[in-house]
Amino acid sequence: EHAILSLVKLAHLEDAQLKHDVSTTICNLATCKFATDIVQDGVIEAFFWLILQDALAKTKPIFLEVSIALRYIAQNPRLIKYVATDEGRLISVLTKLAKFDESVEVQYNAAVIFYYCIKFKPAQDHLIRQGALEIIIRLAQAEGEGIQDVCSATLHELPNDKLKDMDATVLKVLMALLTIEDADFANADRFLPNRDHAATGAWSQEEGDGQHSEESDPHEASWPPMVIDKTMRAFKADTMDGEK
Repeated sequence: EHAILSLVKLAHLEDAQLKHDVSTTICNLATCKFATDIVQDGVIEAFFWLILQDALAKTKPIFLEVSIALRYIAQNPRLIKYVATDEGRLISVLTKLAKFDESVEVQYNAAVIFYYCIKFKPAQDHLIRQGALEIIIRLAQAEGEGIQDVCSATLHELPNDKLKDMDATVLKVLMALLTIEDADFANADRFLPNRDHAATGAWSQEEGDGQHSEESDPHEASWPPMVIDKTMRAFKADTMDGEK
């Protein structure tokens, strides 16, 4: 009970191997019945301390484990409300993950986490105020395959009025969804991450309770017409404002 409180304390320590062990422990907990407990007890705070400083050879493994754990949590329909509305360290954590260009997987996971957070409508205004849109647009410029597609899908979860001031860069990201070929990121059941960088001695992911397919939302058929509608409406609103 309340194991995450001890893990947060351990995450503060500078020992790189210890941080790696903690990140793997949390990642394992995020896949099982204890996921709700660790979120309610402050797992975002642990993520913040785990990736705050360089951990030399352990930096990439730690970032990978943190990104996987946070993605598992964000994809859980029971937990997204706690994550997306976090008033503390969430944006700081996502910013660091999004900027970590040593791993395409970390940046891709960051994009997917943003997708699920923005998709949770009650949190949209809060996330925008904290600078989420700027981070998403910058992340969309990353070279990793599929990252721009996920960022595009994320922007399409926003109502038109929140995109009325978009520029050519935002338009390019929005239009990327027209050529999307793989929307697996929107189906939590298909998230089977490579855990080769997990700390040794961790228990198997198979012991977890997995994802929650009953509420996954692929969006496969609706995106192309949505792209055209959103870009046209946004440009029309922008043009009308400029003519006033």
